[in-house]
Amino acid sequence: MKKLEVMALNVALRIMQLVRDRDGKAGKPGPIVFSAKELILLKVLLNRYEGKTDKQKNPFQENWRHG
Repeated sequence: MKKLEVMALNVALRIMQLVRDRDGKAGKPGPIVFSAKELILLKVLLNRYEGKTDKQKNPFQENWRHG
């Protein structure tokens, strides 16, 4: 049960870091939260799933992930 609690805490911390950084309230850049391979995967997934119109595009700046 302790391992599950530690994993849940780790995930919650990462989510909080991402939200605060996206909103410009934290100093944690993307490379601290994501590994280099994860950043590459995020870019590939964004290109794959992002729509063509402005309404379908990701409204957030890319730099919140990359720092």
